[in-house]
Amino acid sequence: MNLEIVGLWIAALLTLGAYTILYRENPIYRFVEHLFIGVAAGYGIGVMVADIMHRIWWTNVFHDGKWWWAFALPYAMWLFTIYTEKYSWISRIVIGTLIGAYAGLYFQEFSSVYLPQVRSSFKPLWTSDANPDLLASGVINNIIFLVILLSVMTYFLFSFEQKGGVKRTAIFGRWMLMIALGAIFGNTVMARIALLIGRIWFLMHDWLGIGK
Repeated sequence: MNLEIVGLWIAALLTLGAYTILYRENPIYRFVEHLFIGVAAGYGIGVMVADIMHRIWWTNVFHDGKWWWAFALPYAMWLFTIYTEKYSWISRIVIGTLIGAYAGLYFQEFSSVYLPQVRSSFKPLWTSDANPDLLASGVINNIIFLVILLSVMTYFLFSFEQKGGVKRTAIFGRWMLMIALGAIFGNTVMARIALLIGRIWFLMHDWLGIGK
């Protein structure tokens, strides 16, 4: 028995089973969904054992001699005290530590991603050291960027009632936001379509042999 052919048929049947949701929710789709979730969970456990338990913890403790890593395992095991009523308070120590560490890492990521964007928003309206061939386009782009930025910020200005020119500026900023969100949504749709095209190509080319 050719295992490659068997795997190809399993992949094709599971793909068709997943797309039965386009008709309506049915037992075939639910079976494929649960199978995918189960396989993903098992794969996640395998990655955790191979990359975290072995590569990070076991290697550091028993191969590199970093004995302080030995305390990481019992500290992580304290999480399971949440299932005991008497010692569940111990798990809060680990949970609080993880939440604090995650908050710090998220703040660091937020600062590294968004603060440069804030700094780059301060664009000069005139750049004398630019390429003469691109000077006009650069200046125009900076002016457009500044107008859109101020309009969007005006839209989120709720300290007083928006009237007159401020209101019209806020409306323009709202339209710019809608265009940006539409572009993001369109990019998401295109990514999903790319996945669909990939599965259709797999069914037609690899499974049915069309176009080979």
